[in-house]
Amino acid sequence: MAHLPTLLTLAFLPLLSAPSPTSALSAPFSSSLAFHSVGPSGGGWIEAVTCDPRNPDVVYVGCDVGGFYISFDGGHHFETRNTGLRDFFVEQIAVSPRDSRILLLATEGGIYRTTNQGLTWHWIRAGFPDVQRYAFPAPISAICFDFSHPDVAYAGIGPQRWDKSGQGLIYRLSSRSELHDAGLTWRPVSAGQLPADVIVRHLEVKPDDSRTILAATSRGLFRSDNSGRTWHASSDGLPHTWGEELAFAPSAPNIVYLTLRTTARDASWRSITGDLPPDAAQNPRGLLLDAADSRHLIFAAGGSVAKSAGIYETRDSGNRLGLWGGISTDGLVRWTPEQMKADVARTVEACKPGGGFILGASHSVTVRARADNYLAAIEALNQHGWRD
Repeated sequence: MAHLPTLLTLAFLPLLSAPSPTSALSAPFSSSLAFHSVGPSGGGWIEAVTCDPRNPDVVYVGCDVGGFYISFDGGHHFETRNTGLRDFFVEQIAVSPRDSRILLLATEGGIYRTTNQGLTWHWIRAGFPDVQRYAFPAPISAICFDFSHPDVAYAGIGPQRWDKSGQGLIYRLSSRSELHDAGLTWRPVSAGQLPADVIVRHLEVKPDDSRTILAATSRGLFRSDNSGRTWHASSDGLPHTWGEELAFAPSAPNIVYLTLRTTARDASWRSITGDLPPDAAQNPRGLLLDAADSRHLIFAAGGSVAKSAGIYETRDSGNRLGLWGGISTDGLVRWTPEQMKADVARTVEACKPGGGFILGASHSVTVRARADNYLAAIEALNQHGWRD
């Protein structure tokens, strides 16, 4: 008989339960990881997390109310770098594959660019619709660089959280002078080819062929094979068309993940949901692939209605996934200890078959959380956490 770990997780950055590794590269696998809060905090949602591809100890974080944060020690400490930002709602962060000092931020108010890791930001507005006083005419929901041509970037319209303001538009930026903002202009490359109300959720350029671009949207997956000049639907086999996160496997660029998996040479998708809880599979928030192993994925599930919100990991392309999460942060504040025990018991009974489950909060635990509810959750886990 094995026992589930009695761990209540408060944030999303993995740290050793023993002495911390000297760098992110020396961090252990998930079987020996624990979680605790290291920031940044201050309210709101963490919308974007990415690392410097040349130095994984440099971590970039974007929030919906806090703007841009940077860490130089693998997430142990963060500092805010918002000078020049007019909009602190960061949807996505893109790092230049040529020079990691150069970053692009996707925000509701447009795109910001830095050449010094966020010490100063510049609004790259040319090419988008005119600024409006009471609305966001070009809310950016997706952004990426072309890894083969780092002076080229793509951006998609449509704020992810609000599920509105889709325009069916993807823009392209090309700069011969990558270190200077002067003359940078975004130009639409999908006008009239995507449905007019489509929200572009995610964009990726194929690592070994910059002609191939994939766009995950609210109407399914779209593909271009000529650097964005023409687009066509590529959703055959998908059970629904509401695309979210998209990623090419760096070690095998013909493999693409969109919560599902396919070979990029054909247009047929197959499910790899495995043993993900249904509500987690239907509420994706993030996707991270191992650069050396296309079968190794980290998947984040969330949303206000996702009971099984948390972080999942698979090392066999989704044939088996672990679960982290399950405690209602609202319940920690509002419920009685008896209600908390009953809810945790239902969660544990549903998620413990087969193991691989870590009970934790579905969001950052607030200062208003009741201590007796916290202790009640641990007690319920101890009572119901055994599995055969």
